[in-house]
Amino acid sequence: MPITSQQVGGMIGGQQLIRRFMSKVRPEEGGCLVWTGRKRGPYGAFWYQGKFMAAHKASHLLFVGPVPEGLQVNHTCDNPVCVNPAHLLAGTQLENRRQCVLRGRTATGDRNGSRLWPQCLRRGERHGRAKLTKQAVIDIRQEAKEGAQLLVLAHKYGVSDVLIGLIVHRRIWKHVA
Repeated sequence: MPITSQQVGGMIGGQQLIRRFMSKVRPEEGGCLVWTGRKRGPYGAFWYQGKFMAAHKASHLLFVGPVPEGLQVNHTCDNPVCVNPAHLLAGTQLENRRQCVLRGRTATGDRNGSRLWPQCLRRGERHGRAKLTKQAVIDIRQEAKEGAQLLVLAHKYGVSDVLIGLIVHRRIWKHVA
């Protein structure tokens, strides 16, 4: 839904700021006003009062008013680049997550990020808290297969027996053959 000149008259930010904001917006079917400017992740970013803020939050601030303390700006259209004030609603993170689940937007199965972009995951030795190497994991599994006790392996490799059990049963380090 396009913004009318009557709505512009009651805005908080001033005409020049609003014109700058709207110059980065393109209408789309379904009523979304899509942010075409800079992005941070999936969301638009708007330079406002000396810093970048989420474009949908800036839209809410300019066209609706400040976001009440303890709330955030949620999309009712499920389009992260939409800045249409009619599609934005101040709410809690809990409300946003509930809507996400109800609308089926949670990443499960083949939509999970670890399956879509496995190269981005910090697995094994690349993980910042890894205590073992790939070769150590291979050795642990082989020694366990040969009958070594988990406590003995834990002591040998300087980790907990729980961690050894997770490795042996392939709950972690799954990517290592």
